[in-house]
Amino acid sequence: MRERDDERGFTLVEVLVSLVIAGLLVAILLNGAATAQSRLRAADVRRKAVFVAENLLEEKAVAPFGAEPHDGTRGGFAWAVDEQIVQADPRGLFALVELHARIASPDGRALFEAHTRKLKALPRT
Repeated sequence: MRERDDERGFTLVEVLVSLVIAGLLVAILLNGAATAQSRLRAADVRRKAVFVAENLLEEKAVAPFGAEPHDGTRGGFAWAVDEQIVQADPRGLFALVELHARIASPDGRALFEAHTRKLKALPRT
């Protein structure tokens, strides 16, 4: 029998190596896609938490002064808002108030915290 040197094609080892390399590339691409989707989901949750915090601060800014903290749930988030007097008018009519809003996931993991200062009328006693 005579061997032919002019045979064309790939050996089994070459085909297996190329399949392994292709499989590794697909695995890397799928991992990248899963990571991107996870980050997108986390960014969306944070965006919603920021929206809830901004709304809470706006609501509390126009409400009458109340030193007691408020908390609850909204939009699937646990929240807490409190306000403290930074500086009061000597006549006791107005005060510069600092508002704090804290947003957490339902499992208690902190997502966002915001604060602002507003001028508010003090309640007459």
